[in-house]
Amino acid sequence: MTWNQAVNACENLTFAGKSDWFLPSADFFRKMYREHLDEWEKLSYWKSEEDGGNAWRHDFVTGKAGYTKKGNLNNVRCVREKINM
Repeated sequence: MTWNQAVNACENLTFAGKSDWFLPSADFFRKMYREHLDEWEKLSYWKSEEDGGNAWRHDFVTGKAGYTKKGNLNNVRCVREKINM
């Protein structure tokens, strides 16, 4: 999905009777990469942070994050709860 599609998909998601889904933050991804790497497919996922025509993504293969064009395709994983850092 593009970044805009990912944001819309999470905001409009109703799953398991819940509708409070959102695109995760950079802090969320850092914690997931450190503590739950084995639970994620080794793909690149969109993050909620953006800057103009670019948005952040997190790569679960390399562990690196970076900006890319919002129109590029990446994976999306919607979450419901903020995590304590």
